[in-house]
Parts: sequence; C-alpha cells; structure tokens
Amino acid sequence: MNETDGLLAEAQIEGDDNQQQAEETTISHIKPDNETIASDDVAAEAADERPEWLPEKFKSPEDLAKGYAELQKQFSQGKHKAPETYDDSIFKEAGIEDDDELYNTYKDWAKENGVSQAAFEQLASKFI
Repeated sequence: MNETDGLLAEAQIEGDDNQQQAEETTISHIKPDNETIASDDVAAEAADERPEWLPEKFKSPEDLAKGYAELQKQFSQGKHKAPETYDDSIFKEAGIEDDDELYNTYKDWAKENGVSQAAFEQLASKFI
C-alpha cells in the first residue's frame, strides 16, 4: 500500500451470494395482515402508566392541566387576594341588614385575617 492509496484500497467487493443472503434475512417492518394493534388497547395501556413526576392527587397529566387552568383563572380574577372591600351582595340577597351584629363581626374578622373574596363568599353561603 503506498501513500496515495485510500483506506478502501484493499477492500473487497462482496459477491452476489452475500447480498442475496442478506436480503433473505431482512426483517420486514410491515405487520402481517392477520395481526392488528387496536389503538384503544395502546391508549388504555398508556393511560394505566402514571408518570412518576405526576403528583398523587392527579390521575393523569390532563387532570394536572385542568387544575392549572382553574388556578390560573382564579388568579386572573383576583379572588385569591383579600379585597379592600368585600362584595357582600350574597348577604344583601339573603336579606341580612347592614347593622346586623353577626354580619359586621364576620366582615371585620375576614378583613383582619386577609380572607380572599372566594373564601368570604364560600363561608358566607354556608353561614347564610
């Protein structure tokens, strides 16, 4: 081998026999007609496998996405913060007067403890 010869200078070309033998042992990537995979079965198997990173309280990544969307909605509405003044229409609709002692104690306590508007309404609905 001299300096001008390439790496393949001594390579030998395989004969037709080797190529024919290689073609015979090729594995087909096409599934035979009599074998089918039901897409529902594959989806069911995937649904049964809960990812490790998914918190226990969520059954699927879709549940996590729904929870996140709901949380984002509440934050955008500002219901997670204590407002300057509470929307007390729930009390007015129930016919509770502004001078009711229990009602005023409820509002004052909510304000002092930084109760959000959502929590204020939720407790009020149970209280009323």
